[in-house]
Amino acid sequence: MLQVGYPAIRWISLEKDGGDHLASRVQRHIIPHLGKNKLKDLQPDQVQILYNLKGKEHSAHSVCIIHAVFHKYLNQAVKWGLVPVNPTDLVNIPRSKKREFTILNENQLRVLVSYPSKYQTVYYMAVVTELRMGSC
Repeated sequence: MLQVGYPAIRWISLEKDGGDHLASRVQRHIIPHLGKNKLKDLQPDQVQILYNLKGKEHSAHSVCIIHAVFHKYLNQAVKWGLVPVNPTDLVNIPRSKKREFTILNENQLRVLVSYPSKYQTVYYMAVVTELRMGSC
């Protein structure tokens, strides 16, 4: 019977985009915890336990990335007929906390862009293009 780890490695080898990135996430976070489980027997509660454990070690954003990789892999396993449903569809993923931002006034912006720093050009571009978090 197929274990979670074997098809994951096969899937990574077939992925065109981000294979190395996917491989590191799968090998560091998923295979050590669930790799020996039979793929067809993988349950949502096992995935939830993994996410909860990772949430104690990593940020919510990192757990969301782990979820995205695992979800994509298990979607492919469904397409290949290896599992009937994707158990990651049935779990709660942690949400990043919304941060309060302070909006700078015109004088504060002038000080920021005139402050001598190796990032001065970056600050200037962020201000004049009204760049927001997540826009990069």
